[in-house]
Amino acid sequence: MLLLALLAVLIFGGTYVAITAGGDLFAPPAASGSPQRVVIRPDETTAAIADDLQRRGLIHSALAFRLWARYRGLDRHLQAGAYLIRPGMTTDQIVTTLERAVPDFVVVTVPEGLRVLEYPAYLRTLPKFDAADFLRIAQTGQFSGRERYWYVAPPAPGARYALEGYLFPSTYDIDPQATATDVVVALLDGLGQQLCPGPSQDPNRYIFDEALCVAHARIVDPATNVTIFDALARRHLTLEQALTLAAIVQREARSPAAKAGVASVYYNRYLAAANLQPGPDNGGPITLDADPTVQYAIGTAQTPWPVLRAQARTIAPSDAFNSYTHIGLPPGPIAGSGLDVLIDVIAAPLTDNYYFITGADHQMHFAHDYAEQQANLARYGTG
Repeated sequence: MLLLALLAVLIFGGTYVAITAGGDLFAPPAASGSPQRVVIRPDETTAAIADDLQRRGLIHSALAFRLWARYRGLDRHLQAGAYLIRPGMTTDQIVTTLERAVPDFVVVTVPEGLRVLEYPAYLRTLPKFDAADFLRIAQTGQFSGRERYWYVAPPAPGARYALEGYLFPSTYDIDPQATATDVVVALLDGLGQQLCPGPSQDPNRYIFDEALCVAHARIVDPATNVTIFDALARRHLTLEQALTLAAIVQREARSPAAKAGVASVYYNRYLAAANLQPGPDNGGPITLDADPTVQYAIGTAQTPWPVLRAQARTIAPSDAFNSYTHIGLPPGPIAGSGLDVLIDVIAAPLTDNYYFITGADHQMHFAHDYAEQQANLARYGTG
């Protein structure tokens, strides 16, 4: 019946490849190997899916797949998500799997540089996800299994959200039935996998045991085998402090090329604020002077990063997140940062700069002291 139906489709379309395509329909490729993750994106065509499946060796003929999918009306039932396709499935079995419109995983992407208030907008495709519950967990840090996450520090006094900065921004395959707690767990696991990645078939193998994690830590400098924990120790930073600096750099740096330079500036200002090295101008403690921390202090769910329409030090000056009026780091991270920025904070080469501006030329210009900063302002203006 399948062959006859396919033949009818071919005739209807005016195409005479029935013998080849019909044979391919019933002849699955080799059955060896692990299931492959096939992602169906919103509005993706069956032609694009067919080409992807053939390229992976999961079907013999993209043409046969397209014709059979058209006959079955698959293009009207496609549900975006990730599906697990086993080698050895026939074209008809693959079409049936996709036709059921229940993906094995929902693919969600949380961008870098967001505060947790912004996360729910990127998770709303999960049918069981409850945004209010998610924000409650992020604020309190309390959920079943919290004790496993040794790398999440208790919130400092003044912190808005206990899990701010720890919910790692990335792309995830999430179970369609995932709850808010399940999502929190997935994102915290994501951070752990950056610290000490396990094998591909068991990425969480080391993350819940501190000693194992340190023993299998990510290498951040292959030339010297320096690990992420070695780099933290060398910079005299806890993970929370590094995440706090990384979040500021994530929000400040205008381009990937500028991130290492901005990271060095804020790290130097952190050292001077902590009296670990003299400041550039008067030798005394200085403040971080980071606009994004002030934006965080006054931001809301509707306007998470408001434009500062007055001098930053005059806006919510008593708020502990105002890094113009408070010496040292804010009470915690202000956003989720990417691994590259975290590595810039803890391992990129240091400069002797304490200042930077984004000029009218849209480039970042760095300075060692206030006099150089003023000269840059006069020369480049602000963008």
